[in-house]
Amino acid sequence: MISASEHSLTGPFLTQDGTPVPTCPWHTWHGIKADLVQYGLSSLQMAEACGFSSAMVVRFALGLSSLGGVVTVLASDSFYGWVSLACARHLLNGGSSVRIVMIPSGEQGTSPVSALLPIAARLGADIHYWNDPRDVNHVLQIVESSHNVLCGLSDAGDSSRAWSRSVIECMNETAVPAHAIGTPVGISPDKRIMEDEALYASSTLSLGLPLEALNHNSDLVGRHYLCDMSWGRQQYLQVGFNGAPLFAEQPVIRIVPSL
Repeated sequence: MISASEHSLTGPFLTQDGTPVPTCPWHTWHGIKADLVQYGLSSLQMAEACGFSSAMVVRFALGLSSLGGVVTVLASDSFYGWVSLACARHLLNGGSSVRIVMIPSGEQGTSPVSALLPIAARLGADIHYWNDPRDVNHVLQIVESSHNVLCGLSDAGDSSRAWSRSVIECMNETAVPAHAIGTPVGISPDKRIMEDEALYASSTLSLGLPLEALNHNSDLVGRHYLCDMSWGRQQYLQVGFNGAPLFAEQPVIRIVPSL
């Protein structure tokens, strides 16, 4: 086993045992995900792995148990959205009531949403569709009757970016904690905050490695978690991480800024 102490590791984040964690540029992160698909690992499999970890984070926010929790999931048809829908299934099975609000968007081709959404509905999730970005009040009513909100929305170039302002407006009107997949709504991978507004998340779950953008917007992240996305050692070497496996004990870990 290679020890992290055997290498001169650096990074803007640290694990709780002090191991430096590097960030990953968006194009590199997306390229690694595409490579894994070429190797035979599907996007749905990766989303399922991350969704399991996301459910662990939300359970912690609910008081260590999902039983009796009420969670609203804001999801687009993007990888972040697929992770949030996989998380919703775990929370449903753990005894939570889940409302899913789907936001129009879409990656090209056959989408895992066609598999994930019907399963959640059969398990008892209430499915809503946010078809008009001006209809903030209706979604706000759903959000305000929840204990926590999970935001699975991508600002990485898909059409859900047009909805970010409405989501931010909705969440800024309520004190319900919001948990972000990948990046808090409003942060784009090019390190800018859209329209000078962004969501202040209660927690953020990074997938595989934190995106570079989070190093420049750490005040918006809240409690920061990092989860296993099924990257192998070769993928971590691509971004210069040559330490011990990050997920040797748990599939999700807490990380903090190194400064």
